[in-house]
Amino acid sequence: MKLSARSCLFCSWTLLFSLLVTRTTSFLFDKNGNRTMEIFDIDLDLPPVDRWKGVMTQRKHSFRHIIDWIVETEIPKDILAQITAVLEGLKDFWPSFDYREELKGVAEVTGISPELVLLLNVHYELRAGCTSIVARSQDGTVWHGRNLDYDIPHLQDLAIHVKFFRRGEFLYEGTTYAGYIGLLTGMKPKAFSLSMDARVTGKQRWELLLELLISKGKAAAYPFLFRDVFEQIDSYDRALQVLQNAPMLAPAYAIIAGAEQGQGAVVTRDMNAAVDTWTTSEKEWFLVETNDDHWKPPDDTRRNAAIQNMKRYNPETIGSDSLMDVMNQYPTLNSMTTFTTVMSAGNDEYRSILQNLNQNGGDNHFDKTKSLRAAEQYKEAVIVE
Repeated sequence: MKLSARSCLFCSWTLLFSLLVTRTTSFLFDKNGNRTMEIFDIDLDLPPVDRWKGVMTQRKHSFRHIIDWIVETEIPKDILAQITAVLEGLKDFWPSFDYREELKGVAEVTGISPELVLLLNVHYELRAGCTSIVARSQDGTVWHGRNLDYDIPHLQDLAIHVKFFRRGEFLYEGTTYAGYIGLLTGMKPKAFSLSMDARVTGKQRWELLLELLISKGKAAAYPFLFRDVFEQIDSYDRALQVLQNAPMLAPAYAIIAGAEQGQGAVVTRDMNAAVDTWTTSEKEWFLVETNDDHWKPPDDTRRNAAIQNMKRYNPETIGSDSLMDVMNQYPTLNSMTTFTTVMSAGNDEYRSILQNLNQNGGDNHFDKTKSLRAAEQYKEAVIVE
């Protein structure tokens, strides 16, 4: 059978399209069918203003959309000018020079004012909900799971996996959002991993932001502090001390997992110092932190459900896949979850997947039945401490 020239051309284009789709699909999904995210290398030897320009050139339209949504939906219009004035007053001394220059680079590419770019970079610690779990396995490996929950529509479009290099040497990595130059989830191989969960205190988030003016930039924001810790500190013990004592912009939970047996902690912070440090032990081989003080009853079902799901495993069976399973169970995984990360500094393993995506890549399509084991088991899980 002979094919016409038009048919051959069609077949050629079909084959090319098939190859392109196959290549794209293998890049976007892992072996378990989970949607992964694009990896970007951040060269710390570049001038700070240029470090994120490659990322932002690709994601600038999504970033503008998110900024517009925050300004229109999240910030009361009567205080937007006041917040902008606060950030304007801090621009010459907070955050540190390198971070100011990196924010400037993001602003240049996107056309967004540096003040609004900085606002996005401190926005998370003023709101949102998360789950972090630290667990030790029988062989001494410490595992760290993290779900980042945020109810901003289409935030998944900005989610990226970043790796930081200096003089060609890989230093640390994390999961973040394009335009968000700090880290709230990350790992330094053979040293430690970090995540941060917001802590509700009763203060309005915009009140906390305005307290920056009173502190005159003396307090650190977690996304910048985490990068400083990754770049400047190599030991778990020293990193834990910094998390306990550095003056901070907002109350929060700083979760750290080390590379050696017994190195796992949840640090409950107010703005001045730690109010509690909760560590793994022989009795408590795992810790679950959501957005409540662990010694108080939780305000929602996520903590108890995660505890119950962790009890299906033990130090002999916990690992990368089993912890990922726990992180993917409702309500730990919920309609606001944007990504899930499982990491182990000791094993040099880092896995991060996107959540709540439909077939077209959109978000807010959470299907409770997909990750629920059974309605009765869930009912039991939320009442068992």
